Amino acid sequence: MTRVMDGHYRYRVLRDAYADRVTNRSYRSFIILWVLLEAWLTDMSGKDRVKDKIDWFKENDNPLKKYWVEINPRPHINSLIGFCPIHDKRPGHEPDPKSFSDPENPTVEELVDILYRVRCNLFHGHDDIYTKDNVNLFCACASILYKWLKWATHKALKNGELT
Repeated sequence: MTRVMDGHYRYRVLRDAYADRVTNRSYRSFIILWVLLEAWLTDMSGKDRVKDKIDWFKENDNPLKKYWVEINPRPHINSLIGFCPIHDKRPGHEPDPKSFSDPENPTVEELVDILYRVRCNLFHGHDDIYTKDNVNLFCACASILYKWLKWATHKALKNGELT
């Protein structure tokens, strides 16, 4: 059964999850790391809308893309692959599944599309953040973002690409 959540219900779900330690840790980590990624994209792209930042990221060379190849995200990617394809769960949208075209060679552009889909489903969709699968999905996404952002920030600062 599919149910569209109104804003008040969505607020209650997120508020209650904040009080739950396991759920809180997984989705809060994902949200914080997503905000950091988005802030970096805003700074580099000069764009305002999230979709425009994602498009800019995919179309332009930048430190985030450059240093993606240097980390070993395989364990985290493997856990994320288990959740793919990830469908669009926003009301009024087609499912439009997101996944890696070649799971053996995941591209950073596909990863960002998947992370963006998880973000949209959390903020605008009707995902129940209490399910074990969603807690694990948020953990997998947060692990990837943490490792990637930490390494890219370190390398970009070291190489003078960030101040």
